[in-house]
Amino acid sequence: MHMKLLQADTAGERNGEAPLILLHAEDQMAGAEMAKLMALNFIDTYRELIALKAKLA
Repeated sequence: MHMKLLQADTAGERNGEAPLILLHAEDQMAGAEMAKLMALNFIDTYRELIALKAKLA
């Protein structure tokens, strides 16, 4: 199935649909953005944990 889509995209037979490379890039960007947001959330949580530990010490 993927090979047929790639061949159709290369041959220009997808009738005005977005190129597969653009769809792939968009998916990669969305995944990277999600990973960034999760990392920032972990950093904030870790900083809060350190602050709470300092208060208790």
